[in-house]
Amino acid sequence: MKKQGGGAIIFTSSTGGVISSGRSPAYCASKGGLIMLGKALAKALAKDNIRVNTICPAATRTGMNDAVLGFPKTEEERRAAENERFKKIPMGRYGRPEEVANVALFLASDESSFVTGAAYLVDGGKSA
Repeated sequence: MKKQGGGAIIFTSSTGGVISSGRSPAYCASKGGLIMLGKALAKALAKDNIRVNTICPAATRTGMNDAVLGFPKTEEERRAAENERFKKIPMGRYGRPEEVANVALFLASDESSFVTGAAYLVDGGKSA
C-alpha cells in the first residue's frame, strides 16, 4: 500500500468489543483489542495515506450466528431465541450481511478519504 500511494484496511470486530458481556469475556477482549489495533494503526499509517477503520456489527443473519445459537431448531424454538435476542436491538431484527458490506464499501472507497481510526457500529442501535 505504501508503494501504491495509500489504501484502506478494514477490520471486522463486533459490538462485543464495545459492550461487555459476562458470558464471553475473552471474546469481548479480543474484539476490543482489534478496535484499538485499528486506532493505533490508523495513527501510525496516516502519513502513508493508509486509512484503517473497524466495523462492529451486532447479530447478523449468517450461518455463524445460527451456529452460535445452536440452530437448526424447530421453527418455534428459533423464533423464541431470535425474539430474545431482538429485545436487545432497538430496531428489533438481525442485521443483514449486505448492511455490513455497505459500510465496508464506503470505508474502502474514496468517499471516506478523510475517515481513519473509526469504529463503525452496525448494530441497529444496540450500543446506543
